Amino acid sequence: MPQKTLADTLAARETVYVNCGHPMCCKSTKLDVQALIDRLSPDHGAMHWDLVGVFGCSSCKVAGRDRRPVFFTIIPDYEGHQKERNRDWKPDLRERVTRKKMAGANWWGWGSWGSTPARRSIFQVRRSNKLAGRSLARMA
Repeated sequence: MPQKTLADTLAARETVYVNCGHPMCCKSTKLDVQALIDRLSPDHGAMHWDLVGVFGCSSCKVAGRDRRPVFFTIIPDYEGHQKERNRDWKPDLRERVTRKKMAGANWWGWGSWGSTPARRSIFQVRRSNKLAGRSLARMA
């Protein structure tokens, strides 16, 4: 009994690509898993060694290149996983706001450092000095 069958792959809604292993070709084709089940059987294995003998690159055959082994890329159904994972999730905005207030953060998530010069960056110090100089010049 194979570890994973084509029926398991179809049930998991996984996308399967077959890729040519020849460095001059590297062709990639998306497989129709249902058509593959109709051709082979639902109990046929879906692992690499179960499918590698079934496929060969037609472009390499036409070009007269030697036959290289193909390899497979299986992409899970990420959208289905996300829906399953986030099914019961609800945003709790009150918790986020209170956490920011406790940390003294402003709206973009950075902490407000007050007027302590030792904890301010050089850019903040330069900017505050420029603004202070402008306001003093206007008053005079």
